[in-house]
Amino acid sequence: MTSEEQKERARDFMRALDTGDEQAMADLTAPDFRFELMTAAPGFPSVLDREGFLTNFPQVLKTLLPNGMGFTFATAFSEGPHVSMQGESSTVTAAGRTYANRYHWYFRFDGDKIAEFKEYMDSYQMLQAFA
Repeated sequence: MTSEEQKERARDFMRALDTGDEQAMADLTAPDFRFELMTAAPGFPSVLDREGFLTNFPQVLKTLLPNGMGFTFATAFSEGPHVSMQGESSTVTAAGRTYANRYHWYFRFDGDKIAEFKEYMDSYQMLQAFA
């Protein structure tokens, strides 16, 4: 894959996550996919394998954020199998609170599939919205 194709595939994955498209996420991830949330989230494990991610993460997001995350994407870099991307979210929680956050996402590709996904965010914003 070219660098541009990897960046677009990372955006496709984030769009699927935003809308809860479990099939698209499954199609984009490698069998040994690993997700790591790089902040403490009470009640949610910080590391998930592919099955745990695909089984749990979309449902949790749909419950907490019924209108999706409202992701927008900014700068993305790709070098070798690595993609680094910045973005933001803007939405309303199921409890009616505003949730706006800033992110840094890291993707590692294995061929044309995402093998690793790490999410860095402003944990204070998350705690404020879901406390």
